[in-house]
Amino acid sequence: GPKTKILEDISGPVSFSPNGNEMVFVRSSRSGDRSELIIADSDGRAERILVSEKSPNGLASGTAWSRDGKSIAFSKFAPNETNDGITGRILLADISNSSVKELSSERWSTVFRMEWTNDGKGLILVGTRANEAYSTRRDQVYFISYPDGVSRRITSDGNRHEPGSLGVTINGAILAVTGNRSSQVWSMSSNGDQNTSIQLTRGLADGRAGLCTLSDGRFGYISRTGEDLSVWLANPDGSGARELVTPGSPE
Repeated sequence: GPKTKILEDISGPVSFSPNGNEMVFVRSSRSGDRSELIIADSDGRAERILVSEKSPNGLASGTAWSRDGKSIAFSKFAPNETNDGITGRILLADISNSSVKELSSERWSTVFRMEWTNDGKGLILVGTRANEAYSTRRDQVYFISYPDGVSRRITSDGNRHEPGSLGVTINGAILAVTGNRSSQVWSMSSNGDQNTSIQLTRGLADGRAGLCTLSDGRFGYISRTGEDLSVWLANPDGSGARELVTPGSPE
């Protein structure tokens, strides 16, 4: 059928009210100095700002209208001193008076698409807990109980999950698309001739998070071991690979 554009400058997916008459979304200014949580009619009209944040704080793209229609879940991020450089909180905005409260006291490095469970007793999201952005636990599917605000990781297969892929079916099943960036270490001639390329490692995530050469020709690289990242050392031809720093070691 014919397509009709009803909204512009949308910074993420929309979430509809239970009756389908309204929707909520995040809009970030093109200058990057402001982000807003906006409610509009389902045809895109009658926009009104529910929450507004100025830089350096900002709103993530995910929103979720509660099943009772009274509040909207969203996330706010602010700079900090953690190794991720930023921390997010998951909040609830009351539609009647624009007041905001914490849904959970936990902190996050990323929060993407969110959906309420059908019984309204929890929030499903794709995200990353604080201080886990540089780990294999990045972009996993979580359940946050409500009103307790306690999270539980649902996925554990080692894959990341696409930020906008989340959904909850009418029967309560959770849908999420996995994504995996396979990488290995290769060598090739300094002239860039791809015909000289030789594969040196055969792991699933070798060198993507770090790679360096030593003066004697050996090379070190970061690789995934189960759910953890560790440092490996190998000979110039890839032989003799051994784990140099194991997960959890003091080095």
